[in-house]
Amino acid sequence: MNNQIITLSSTEIDGTIQKLQIDDFFVIELDGKKIINEEQYVLEMKSKLNIEADFPKPVIGWLNDYLCDLSWISNCKIAIVIRNFDMFLRDNEKKKRDIILDFDEIILPWWEKEVEEHMVGGQRKTFLVYLEQSVE
Repeated sequence: MNNQIITLSSTEIDGTIQKLQIDDFFVIELDGKKIINEEQYVLEMKSKLNIEADFPKPVIGWLNDYLCDLSWISNCKIAIVIRNFDMFLRDNEKKKRDIILDFDEIILPWWEKEVEEHMVGGQRKTFLVYLEQSVE
């Protein structure tokens, strides 16, 4: 399976999460309704990923560094599910696009192949990002 960003409807998401858990994915669920700015996103991800390090400032750059490490997570398969994606970072659409672009251009390719080329002993991980869209 290729690392990718997948958009699902709210009617599909629960079944997908169950399948991911059966397939032994490390699943991180975020509620977009509760995350309206970058700081909230970074702190929520830090908590869900069990990152113990203190960030000098809760910004995307620090989080992305850890998203390209994850050495403390033994699972070879990771999924991030952002529920209510239409409400996620609703006060900053540019930051929302930047986060998705970071996954698409940095984090997913890293785990798809680059980790083996640039990290001693680096091993690929399946990494999926699910965006839940409201059914209109």
